[in-house]
Amino acid sequence: MLDCIFIILLFSSLISLSNTLSYVNPVFSPPFDSPIIPSVIYDSTYNEYVLTLSMNGVDGYAVQILHSFSPTDWISDGWAIPKFPWLWHMDSQSFKVVPLLRTQYNNMTLLLLVFSGVHEDKRCIGYGITKNQEFTTFSINENPLYCSDSISDLSPSLYQENSRSKVNLIWSEKELDGATHVYKSVLRVMRGRLEMEDSSKQHILSASNDWEGNSIYAPHLFNFQNKYYYLFYSGGSGASSGIGIARAKSISDKFVKFMRNPILLSDPNGNSTSWHAPSYPSVINTGDGIVTMFYQALSYKNRSSLLLDQFSYTREKWFELTPVCGTDSWDWYPSTCYHTIP
Repeated sequence: MLDCIFIILLFSSLISLSNTLSYVNPVFSPPFDSPIIPSVIYDSTYNEYVLTLSMNGVDGYAVQILHSFSPTDWISDGWAIPKFPWLWHMDSQSFKVVPLLRTQYNNMTLLLLVFSGVHEDKRCIGYGITKNQEFTTFSINENPLYCSDSISDLSPSLYQENSRSKVNLIWSEKELDGATHVYKSVLRVMRGRLEMEDSSKQHILSASNDWEGNSIYAPHLFNFQNKYYYLFYSGGSGASSGIGIARAKSISDKFVKFMRNPILLSDPNGNSTSWHAPSYPSVINTGDGIVTMFYQALSYKNRSSLLLDQFSYTREKWFELTPVCGTDSWDWYPSTCYHTIP
């Protein structure tokens, strides 16, 4: 019954977006009060989009999995309830599932997910694998991929060029002094297991702008038409949080930020009905120079919903909100205008 309600809500919301910006009508609002963390990929094996929403459900941690041949009409594959080994301590602050990445191993298709949790009193990144086409069944490995002394959630994500290339793990860590950094490492698929390559951990970004409040998290790596690698990330905290972007010419380079401004930010003068606190971006190329970003935002009642916005690729090789800011002063430099959620 819940699945049917979800599909009806999701489909009707997406239809209403054809002439309306997403921050007016959310794509999806969970039937219970929970953070909603999106992750979207394009699965080249089956030429379809896969959108995964992780939530803290009534009966435990739940993952809603949907697929589509276009970014607007989604079909639900049902709910997945991951079963975590007893060594993993999961709570609403540390549980962040990001899925589903397809890779080829010995002519066998593997679907991967990673998550952040607490393992033996440390913040760690764990993973799950399914070896068939059932999105809703995952074997969670009881041993973590990586652990750190971070004092906050590691908010991991995955990036892969194609189904046969190396898998990259991206995550954030908050040091004891409060400084936050983003790291990347290469993963190996070994006999149906994941292992982090020795000495492959690389620092690629740090909190530095005022709006970030010394906190960046939920990194999402994205390549646009093999021109640049873009790192979308969340910054700040609470109602003042926003979404920023950085880029690099190579996946092994350090990333350079988009000026000093975020690309999406709460309206500081917003009224009581404003959406605010955009975070947890996940980005997909939807063709014709347009990328679509799914993200979480809070309503005036401080309940999470899934929103989306579309961005166009500029001649400076950045992204601008579509449509462009709507002023005559636009001069093609993204730093002169950034989007707020009204």
